[in-house]
Amino acid sequence: MEFSWAPPRSNNPKQEVKVKRVLAISHLSEDVQLESVEEQLKLSNTKVIKLLTNSFRSLDLGLKSSVDGVELFVDGVKFVPDVVWYATHPRTDSLYCRGYRFPGEHRSAATQFIVDLHYALDSKVKWVPGSFDSISRSDSKPILLHLASSCGLEIPNVTINGNLDAKTKILDERLYKKKLGFPTVVSFDKRSGVEVITTTTNHLGNRNAGKEVWQWQSPVESVAHVRCCLVEDQLWSVVWHRKSPLKRLYDYRSQQYCENWQQYILPSEVTSSVLRLAERLRIKIACPEFLVTCDGTHVFIDMNPCGDWAGFFNETTNREISKSISQLLLK
Repeated sequence: MEFSWAPPRSNNPKQEVKVKRVLAISHLSEDVQLESVEEQLKLSNTKVIKLLTNSFRSLDLGLKSSVDGVELFVDGVKFVPDVVWYATHPRTDSLYCRGYRFPGEHRSAATQFIVDLHYALDSKVKWVPGSFDSISRSDSKPILLHLASSCGLEIPNVTINGNLDAKTKILDERLYKKKLGFPTVVSFDKRSGVEVITTTTNHLGNRNAGKEVWQWQSPVESVAHVRCCLVEDQLWSVVWHRKSPLKRLYDYRSQQYCENWQQYILPSEVTSSVLRLAERLRIKIACPEFLVTCDGTHVFIDMNPCGDWAGFFNETTNREISKSISQLLLK
């Protein structure tokens, strides 16, 4: 893990000003979203400590457990954050861990460190976008889709988590096979004896299912893909209209950073349902996604509980989102 902070700025050094302390956790060495929010925070009297879980170049942060309790230290000095911000999802199975002889060992240690940090600080700090438990719950597709439906959102007809045999015994229909968990994971390849970055192309049907556990979902015949970013009660949206024939299965993930994303206004009833869902999940930031059918129905398919917005919105909207997140952190 790498740890660094930007010192607070003050126009009057002699004036006693309360410093807001933010601990930002990210697995990206170059996190564009974090950096844009950090630029906004530099305008205020804020100390930002960045915990970058992908490296251990600097060991200046640690947890001390004693009869006095569990305390967080930075450079040997006790540090009590006001806010802990998960700038990216706290999962560590996508860490590249370059320069490590045993990368898997580092991922295990990084995971445990985040868990220990969560329980050590627990109710003592403000968590953004929510607590570790809230983020984990929001990332659980079965409960997420169930809650989305109860909040008034349309969802795919059926979603099953399981291997091919389990799926067939539950429902013997042709479903959309998706990777369960992150689309990109770093894993050890037993055949080659090296670690590789693995990703899986989604398929309609049972092709290459093997014995692995998948997420099986009813296909949605869509004409457009909508991505949103929610910060408290503010919602921004963009849309990409597909050009390929409707009957052909299309993986919208290929449109990331595409210039064809256009600003979009989500229907008011869908917006209200998204706000209810975020409240139920107890998260303040999220990036929900929808597929839009021919009749205009918005089908909720996924949501990143920590936000994934850089590259989809224009620069003006990016600044608005960054400013809103910084304001949330400073409350």
